[in-house]
Amino acid sequence: AIHGFSVRSAGSFDRDAEVQLFAKTYWMNGGPGSVFSHDLRKGKCDIIAMQSYLAAQVFGRSDGSSTVPQSLAAPPAAQAGRMADFLAWVGNDAHELHSETVDAHLHSSPPLLQSDEKVQKAFKSGRDMFVLTTKRVLFVDVQGWTGKKIKYISIPLRYCHSFEVQSAGKISCFHSAHAKIFTGVPGHWIISHDLRATADIWAVHAHLASKLL
Repeated sequence: AIHGFSVRSAGSFDRDAEVQLFAKTYWMNGGPGSVFSHDLRKGKCDIIAMQSYLAAQVFGRSDGSSTVPQSLAAPPAAQAGRMADFLAWVGNDAHELHSETVDAHLHSSPPLLQSDEKVQKAFKSGRDMFVLTTKRVLFVDVQGWTGKKIKYISIPLRYCHSFEVQSAGKISCFHSAHAKIFTGVPGHWIISHDLRATADIWAVHAHLASKLL
């Protein structure tokens, strides 16, 4: 079974985009977990359409019905550039973002989320973004010097098993606040994200408890 997936855009110096599937395959690699990777030629595949197709297969609608897109033949657009522009706009400091603003962007620029999926919590740290929706944990990992290479990692909430939150220490640069989610997803057994020292970790704790417990 596929327990999660990621898509990654090509960078300025990397000619290939990439798709990864995180699966539980007890008959391969000597253990209960495999990560399947496949390179995609830059400019030849719409990774956002690929992401939408995989989300439709893995998540479905809230009522269990299919959300498979009509076609994967949508013309490729500069979707990664739109995300980079959005991340630059919200800044580089670690802070919580307005869920409504992030929700609007992730339904349009680029359209990563499903029509019946909503952003409930979102945090920015450095160039990366950590988003909790009604269906998944979404990690936006910006890579490379130019930031054009962006990896979108999606982990369904149903495969997130436990969590921890930690407050910042007296010297926050050495002991920052953070949240960790422990999953059953090969390749991403632990999802961790730094939070600002002033972040309301109890609100984060309450939200994760409401979703995972």
